[in-house]
Amino acid sequence: MRLASIVAEWIYIRDKGYKPEVRFDNQDSNTRDHYFRVAHNEMQYLIQGYIGNKSFLANVVRGSIRDFVNAHGNTLTSENTESLAKRILSNIRHLPRD
Repeated sequence: MRLASIVAEWIYIRDKGYKPEVRFDNQDSNTRDHYFRVAHNEMQYLIQGYIGNKSFLANVVRGSIRDFVNAHGNTLTSENTESLAKRILSNIRHLPRD
């Protein structure tokens, strides 16, 4: 499923008070098109919130890199690049879920 479809359906469900009478994929094309337009407008802000410069995820990545540099020194080589990637992914996986 494309990201736009997921966001459009999420906005539709939210607008219907989380209890829509008609499923999003069974809605008429005008309604779906409206929510896709809204989704395309909101997606940039949603993504920006996750990966923006001052976002929580950016802080996790910066902290992971800082931990890596403290453990391995400041030279990134082909041998320790995989260690950095694993450290970042591990820290992201262990984030608390709301």
